Amino acid sequence: MKDRFKLFLKYCVPSVVNQVNTNFQWLVYFDTDTDAFYKNKIEKLSFKFPQFKARYVDHHDSFLTDLETYIRVEQEPEQTHLITTRLDSDDLLHEGAVHKIQSLFDQQNCQVINFQTGIRFQLEPTIRLTQYEWKTGPFLSVIEKLDSTKKILTGYAQPHDCYCKDYDTLQITERPYWTQLIHDANHSSTLRGTSLSDLHRLRPFQIDITSLQLSYRSIFKDKCFDILKRVTPEIIKTKLR
Repeated sequence: MKDRFKLFLKYCVPSVVNQVNTNFQWLVYFDTDTDAFYKNKIEKLSFKFPQFKARYVDHHDSFLTDLETYIRVEQEPEQTHLITTRLDSDDLLHEGAVHKIQSLFDQQNCQVINFQTGIRFQLEPTIRLTQYEWKTGPFLSVIEKLDSTKKILTGYAQPHDCYCKDYDTLQITERPYWTQLIHDANHSSTLRGTSLSDLHRLRPFQIDITSLQLSYRSIFKDKCFDILKRVTPEIIKTKLR
C-alpha cells in the first residue's frame, strides 16, 4: 500500500486534478480495510480537490454496485447521458483528456472512446519511455444513454479488452492521451512500443522532468533492435531466392 499510494499521489493525482476541463467527478475506490493513516490523507485530498470523491468497498462486486448507486443518486432530473472513464491508480491522463472525451459527445446511445496512443514510462531500474498503440487497452471511456430500466454499463462492467469487440468504438490516435507507469509492483505490464528520447513528452501529464535522466544506452539498443527486426526478414527472403 505504501509504494502504491506514493505513486498515486506523485503521478496519478496531479494528472487528473490539473485537467483543462474540470467539469467531472473523480470517484476513487479504496478497500474498507484501508489503514487510518491513509484514510486521513485521502480525506485531505477530498477537501483540497472538489472533484475527488473517495469511496470505500469490500470487494469488486460491491464496487460495481456502489458505482451504479452513486450515479443514480447523483443523476440530475434533466440528465440523459453518462460518460465514464477507466483509470488505474498508477496511470496518468494527458491534461486535455477530459476535454477531448467530452468534445466527442453527440447524444450517442452507446459508444466507446478508446485512447489508443499512449506512453509507457519505466521508472526502474532505468528511466525509459516508449510510445505504444493499444487498440483494446484500458484507457477507454463509455458514453451511454441512461435508462432507469437497464443496468448502467460504465467502463468497468467487463474486462477492458472486451469493449472494443462488443461496442461501437472510436479509436483516438492524434496524440498520446495516457501514460502508464512501469515499475516493480506492476507485474502485468512491460515496456513495449517505440523508444522515445524526449522527456518533454511527459509535461502534459504534470510530471516534473527536471531530475529525470533517460537511459540513452537503452534507447540506442532499442533502435538497433528495431533496425534488425526490419532488415532480418529481407535478408532471409534474399537467401531463399
